[in-house]
Amino acid sequence: MKTRLISFFLSVVLAAFFTACDHKPVPLVFADIAQNLGVEVPGGENLVINRDFIRPGGGEKKARSLEGKYRGRVLRLEVIRGVSADEAARIRDIRVRMILSSFSNIPSPYPGAVTNKVSIPDSLRPKRVSLIRDGKALTLYILPANRRFVYGAMTEDIAAYKAGLFFLYDPSEKTLYRFDYFVPRNDIAGDEIQAFFKGIRLRSAKVPARAIPTEATREQSGMGKAEPGASLSMLAGKFRDYNLILVGFEPLGARHVSSYGYRRRTTPNLDAFAEKSFLFEKAISPSSWTLPAFMSWFTSMYPSRHKVLNKYSTYTAEKKVLANLAALSPSAVTLAQVLHDNGYRTAGFTGGASLSRDFGFDQGFDTYFDRKRFGGFDLTMPQAVNWLQEHRDKRFFLFVEGFDMHGLFPLDRTHLLRFLDNVPYRGKLGGGEDEYWQFRNRSLEQADLGLQGEDLRFLKAVYDSKIYEADRRFGMFISEVKKMGLLDKTIVIVSSGSGNEYMEHGRIDHGFSLYEELIDVPFIIRVPGMHGRIAQQVRTLDIMPTVIDLLDLKTGDAVREQMQGVSLVPVMAGEKLTLAGVSETDYLQHSFKRSIRTDDGWKLIVSLDTEERELYNLNDDPGEKVNLVGKYGRRAYELEQALFTCLRRGEGG
Repeated sequence: MKTRLISFFLSVVLAAFFTACDHKPVPLVFADIAQNLGVEVPGGENLVINRDFIRPGGGEKKARSLEGKYRGRVLRLEVIRGVSADEAARIRDIRVRMILSSFSNIPSPYPGAVTNKVSIPDSLRPKRVSLIRDGKALTLYILPANRRFVYGAMTEDIAAYKAGLFFLYDPSEKTLYRFDYFVPRNDIAGDEIQAFFKGIRLRSAKVPARAIPTEATREQSGMGKAEPGASLSMLAGKFRDYNLILVGFEPLGARHVSSYGYRRRTTPNLDAFAEKSFLFEKAISPSSWTLPAFMSWFTSMYPSRHKVLNKYSTYTAEKKVLANLAALSPSAVTLAQVLHDNGYRTAGFTGGASLSRDFGFDQGFDTYFDRKRFGGFDLTMPQAVNWLQEHRDKRFFLFVEGFDMHGLFPLDRTHLLRFLDNVPYRGKLGGGEDEYWQFRNRSLEQADLGLQGEDLRFLKAVYDSKIYEADRRFGMFISEVKKMGLLDKTIVIVSSGSGNEYMEHGRIDHGFSLYEELIDVPFIIRVPGMHGRIAQQVRTLDIMPTVIDLLDLKTGDAVREQMQGVSLVPVMAGEKLTLAGVSETDYLQHSFKRSIRTDDGWKLIVSLDTEERELYNLNDDPGEKVNLVGKYGRRAYELEQALFTCLRRGEGG
């Protein structure tokens, strides 16, 4: 009996054991651990986790990596805890830079050699999408990936997935999330990816999901004076159907503008205008002279991309062909064309010369004036006012430019003594156009100009006097726009193509080099009802995408692909973007230079013709006097890689 009872008990236990072994366990999904992770993802109840491991970091920092799959979709999530907002931003920037570099043709340090040379179809190039969540701008990267879920340059037959790369920071938990979401390539994969990321939610009840960095960075950036509050939710769509006025002072360096810290009061009207606008304290021009810089304004393409780098595309003894946008870049679309296609009346009134229609600047304009060579605001602004009076009841885009500060624009001597600090000049110079042009031509040949300190004081006073007169005309123009009742319904952008140099580096004029006195330009955007000073680095290359974003203009994919700049609307809303300032000049067949300026103050200038490299730490050496390339060779090499990667890949960050 006892034996039978034991056998029966044993059979029951064994049956239960084998039944349990035969039963398949319920798979773990993302929704099951959402509370622990601190984040919820769309479809988390279906994404089965097949990988989950934790690796320790320094201090309190710990990283957890997970992978989940469902119906061909794959989500990879990295959770890094114990990081500050600044550290999170640094980690994000490093990760993004590494990934985007895999799509580039990386230049070798040896002249003429190129590594990783891969032809990338436009459809497989990285794309940026700005997601508006909780009034904040977050950047989503749309990237191709192969069957092993690896990003990089590839052909159509290798690209198996379209993926979204996304970073999210929870300041209350000091946690950085990196999401990589892979979807099999199809026509609607991009829409699915965006919908997925829009649905991500932090579990923290204290703060909403936000972009890196935290609110503290908004204060550091100089934002916070916006009226009634510069949240992206207020910017998005608010200015649809507003007018646009774009004003170009040429050539005007930020170092000679009062509101940028210049000791002389050269720009009282521009200063007053800036007080009710967004003033970008560090704006980099894509070139150091008019023609390529303004073409970059209108195309958001670097000069080497739009190809209008010089006045002539062919220049030989037998043949001279003027550079023209339509001929050199037939697929390029200008800002004026985008606005025209969106129903705007378009007009441009310029001082001609390097802004002549011969180069393609009239592309997209209903009216384009360029008849006087090196004309100033005294000519262009009255014509612009007359045009406005005729078109004030319609949506319009008006471009007004003047060469009032140029050496070939006549000097009005009325205020010259003021800018000589009331100490008369006793030298031989007269301040005329012919005299200036001789200095400019001799500068190109690196001749000794024979200028003394007193002569330079006079030449700078001439420049400041011209700035003052241009500013007076600008003030009158804005007053007329206001009288017509248009100012509160108009976005106004003011900037310059370049500054001027006065022997800081041995030359007069502009165009030949890429030093700060030439590429550091004023950049002011008036958005009705909002204002602020923004300290972080931006580029005038960003004008076109910013306008498209502010005015909510309709564009095709080709235009989005074309633009190498980025919208500054997130910056105006208080977010931080890390933007490299890249500049180029191929000046009159005399100079071939490229430069990159990082947002933390390092700058590299590369001379393509002589292979000379110049490296400067602008924090310690704002005058660019001490070349550190011999001391910091590795940094120079890394900056050179970043410079040519940025130019080659067609990506603006």
